[in-house]
Amino acid sequence: MVGATETYRSKGVYTKVSNGASPVANGPFGALATGTEISNGYLWLFDSLGPNGTDVLVTRDADEDIVAASFTLGLGRVVLFNDEELFMNRGVPGMAAARLTSESLMLFLNAISYVAPNESFRYVPEDCGCVAASEPEIFMLLLLGLAGTWFWWHSRDAYS
Repeated sequence: MVGATETYRSKGVYTKVSNGASPVANGPFGALATGTEISNGYLWLFDSLGPNGTDVLVTRDADEDIVAASFTLGLGRVVLFNDEELFMNRGVPGMAAARLTSESLMLFLNAISYVAPNESFRYVPEDCGCVAASEPEIFMLLLLGLAGTWFWWHSRDAYS
């Protein structure tokens, strides 16, 4: 769908940020400069990104193969990490993202926020026309409920 292709590679351990200017690396939850190293592990890499892709995370070795990239897709953007090990830890059953470093956690959170960075993609609930009750009104309702419970309890005893 995004025009990228992938390839399998024997397991690697270290990656580094290749584009510190990207909102994935430099976003609302933190900033990672180009060259910041991350320990995460990978098996799959991108062969090519197609015309709409920009690399964000590459292998630390001299080849600098692409592990993660952002893509323009229609009016929005999508971020793809080409391996699940950045987010999942199979060593602890039921535990996701257990081995994230502070750097990869920032990258993870920024990537999530980067999926819809444009204000027009933000979810805005419809106006229900509801009016919030003030504290005195809530307090009165509570007292009426307690008084009703008291009257019900005592009237029940009167007829038994």
